[in-house]
Amino acid sequence: MDIYGVSLSPFFERCIIVADLKGGLGQLSLKGVGGGAMHSPEHMMHNPLGKIPYLDIGTDQMLPEGQVMAEFINEKLDGPDLVSDQPETAALQRLICRIVDLHIIEPILTMNRGAKGEERDACLASAHLGLDRFEHFFHPGTRAVGDDWSIADCALIPLVFHYLRATKSTDFSAWPKLEAWWNAVKDEAPVKESMERMQQSLDAIIAMRKAAAAQAKM
Repeated sequence: MDIYGVSLSPFFERCIIVADLKGGLGQLSLKGVGGGAMHSPEHMMHNPLGKIPYLDIGTDQMLPEGQVMAEFINEKLDGPDLVSDQPETAALQRLICRIVDLHIIEPILTMNRGAKGEERDACLASAHLGLDRFEHFFHPGTRAVGDDWSIADCALIPLVFHYLRATKSTDFSAWPKLEAWWNAVKDEAPVKESMERMQQSLDAIIAMRKAAAAQAKM
C-alpha cells in the first residue's frame, strides 16, 4: 500500500505506528507528499481535501483522514488486532483517539507552526484544557487501554512528541494518568523508533526550508 505524507504529521505517523505494531511496516510504501508540495496539482488530484496523509487502497481511490486510515491498516494487515473485539474496550480506544484529534492536537500544532504572543498563550491554554478533560476519561494500564498496544497508543505517541516540541517540557505531573502511561511506554522500541522518525522528519523539513531560503537570497 502506498501511503502519502511525512512522519512529522501526527496523523501520518499514527498509521506508521499501527503498521509497525502489526509487524507489517514493510508492506507500506512511503511516498512523501504527492507532487512534492502541499496543494500541488498532483496532491490535490489525489486528495481534494488538500491534506496529508492519504492512502492508496488499490481501488482507484485515495483514502484520507489519519484515524480512518489507521483502522483500515489495522484491519488489512496480519498481526495483533489493535482494536478490541470487546465493544466497551474498543469504544474507549476510539474515544482516546477522538479526544486527541478534536480537543488537544490542533492547538499544539498551531504552536509548532510558529504561534507567538497571545495566540500562543491561547493555544497552550486550549491544549491544557483538552488534557485536563482527557485525564477524566483516561484509565491506562501498562498501555493506553489495559496492557496491550492499541490504536489509542498510536494516537498518543505522536501527541507527546508534538507537545514536547511545543513546550520544551517533559513535565506531565498535572496529568498523573498520562504521566504514568508515558513512563510505562517511553522506553519501548515502538515508541523510541516513532520518536526518531518524527525527529528525522522535522530535521529534513528544517533543512529543506533553510536551503530554499538560501536559494531565494541568491
